[in-house]
Order: sequence, then structure tokens, then C-alpha cells
Amino acid sequence: MPHDEHSMQRARRRMTVVDACSYGRLALKDALMGTACVDSVNVAPSLRSAFLAGRSLENGHVLKRVLVVRLPPAPGEALQLLLQLGEFERLSRIFYLRRMVLSPFDVNIVRRLSDVIGSMPLWVLSARLPVERLSEAIVRGEGGMMPVPRGLGYPPLLGERERRALLQSVGGMPIHQQARYRGVSEKTIYSLRAVALRKLGVTSMPALLHRLRGDG
Repeated sequence: MPHDEHSMQRARRRMTVVDACSYGRLALKDALMGTACVDSVNVAPSLRSAFLAGRSLENGHVLKRVLVVRLPPAPGEALQLLLQLGEFERLSRIFYLRRMVLSPFDVNIVRRLSDVIGSMPLWVLSARLPVERLSEAIVRGEGGMMPVPRGLGYPPLLGERERRALLQSVGGMPIHQQARYRGVSEKTIYSLRAVALRKLGVTSMPALLHRLRGDG
């Protein structure tokens, strides 16, 4: 078990819960605060605000904080969050010692996509668990999975430009606006997105959403 995991077990956790649904945030906060090992729970509607909360320091060291992100049930919105975790991967490693995703989709599919996106290591749990059981699983650190080794037989990670093109496309930004914003040709954006989709094992945006839903 890694050193930081030993530390997590000894320390009382300080958690940040990201959930676009205010009811979901507060219900999970109440459940987590009802456990013996949680010192405090912050709630946030977005990853950006969660990372601002994660900047808290104690005696010059990052607090032993856990980031808990609940994926929305809409595949497009969930994919945006997974891609944002990849975008903010360095920051999340700095500010949080453990990053957990609560998924309404098949947890193995989410792990595979996250590994290629570049947001691993993640702890992935089923969001369908009863809230009391879910809070226990979060505190105990269930659902952990380290990144798979890169190399023969494993898909390569998304590059930063590929991930950004895919994220903006999933968010609804037209190709011509992406190209103008980034100062490149539309052909370049199409190419970056196509490479990202190929690394994720699909050929189109609708196919990627179907993959997340478990349709194929």
C-alpha cells in the first residue's frame, strides 16, 4: 500500500464533494459527516471551485483531502467532467491525495476511459449505492485502481491538445470557434478530435457517448 494511503487511514479525512445537484451534494455531505473518520466536508458545484478549496495548506503541507466527484447521469455532461479531471490532473494531484468518482455508469467503462484520458489514478464507485453505503465506501477508499502500464497492447494517453479539442467539442463549441480561439485551422481541430476518438476506441462523438452508456 502506498505511503499516502497509510497516511489517509491514520488521519481524519477532509473532503470536497463535487456534484452539480445541490440536493445530492448536501445528502452526501450529511452522510459523510455522520462517519467517524471525516473531519470536514466542503461542497462545490464544479471542479474549478473544488480546486480553489483544495488550495488550503496546513503547516506548509497540503491537507489530507479527498476529492469526490459525482458524474451526472447525462453521458455528455459526465464525459465533460472526466475530461476536465484530465485537464486538471496536475492540480488535483497537488491539492488532493485521493480522487474518487461516483459513476451512474459501469465503473469498468469509466476506469478504461479515464485511463486513456489521463485522469488516473482514480477511485471509481457506483453512484447507485445507497448513500450510507456510499459514504462508507468513500471513507474506506474502496474502488481504487492504478493506471495501466503504457506500452504494447495498451492505448496511448490523450495529448493535451487532443483532450482539449474533445472537451470543447463535447461542450458544444463549434469547430470554427475552436480553430479561431486556438489560432489554428479547422482541419487541425478535426484531426486532433479524430485522434482522441481513435485512442478512446471509437470513430465518432455519438459512438463515444454510447460507449460510456455501455451500449457498445
